[in-house]
Amino acid sequence: MSDPSIPGASDERVDHLLHPLAVQVSTLLTREGRIAAREIIIDDEQNILQYCSTGAEVQRIFLAEDHGCSPAEIQALAGKAPVSILARRTSKKLFGNERLSRVFAIAALPRLQSLAQLPAIAGDVMVLDNLQISGNIGAIIRTAFALEAGAIVILDMDPVDLHDRRTIRASRGYLFRMPIVACATAELLAFAQAHAVHLVATSASGTTPVAAIATDPRQCWLILGAEKQGCTPALQQSAACEVSIPIHPEAESLNVSVAASILMYVRGRSRESGQSGVGSKAKDRSWTGWTG
Repeated sequence: MSDPSIPGASDERVDHLLHPLAVQVSTLLTREGRIAAREIIIDDEQNILQYCSTGAEVQRIFLAEDHGCSPAEIQALAGKAPVSILARRTSKKLFGNERLSRVFAIAALPRLQSLAQLPAIAGDVMVLDNLQISGNIGAIIRTAFALEAGAIVILDMDPVDLHDRRTIRASRGYLFRMPIVACATAELLAFAQAHAVHLVATSASGTTPVAAIATDPRQCWLILGAEKQGCTPALQQSAACEVSIPIHPEAESLNVSVAASILMYVRGRSRESGQSGVGSKAKDRSWTGWTG
């Protein structure tokens, strides 16, 4: 039976793996299943609400039997979608070694933006080159939203992988609030050449200090490569300059998400002081039309 304390809870309780809803969840926990269904799983109340704040609707919300959500959290989700209760034993069998979720939703895979839209967007563009760790990608997206970067470009990554549960959690749901493009490196380079995009690569051996680009009035497309490998040669060669962040000589390197944060902060400070022509602090974040 439904839980009377949970508004919108359905009469059916998902208590075995052959239940149709359990089968659906199990399918979406695999990459192949997400590709076929064009659907994703969104963990946690905050991330679900960030998705809904774009105007998109989740299809169904699941609460673990021992969810421990506060009345305020439950109330925030009320009315967003039908709610089903997931039995503890079924939850453990479904998620296996993956992180169990006390509350999650099924939603349509968000529709990403195109490169052609980005030059008109206020703020710099963060280009993530061959980043593989979902925690780093999510952290950069979260910081990009907080520090008002314009957009994110993810190179050579499938949108389904971008919307993995771990990346969504690491971004705190702001992945749904940022303009994001997924494209191939060759596509980005062709676009940059055709539209005079100002590419700035980051490199530990770069000869341009980060302070030198702080007041550049142009929209900068800041390229960040993996911590050990750095940017790919094709991107380095196409960049107008290679920027470095001075660090202690005995320190090996900075985590890529930390480096990204420093770059965005330096550029953002100049924007706030009116020294840069890139963007505005009052930039509209009301993005729509993300699903499809």
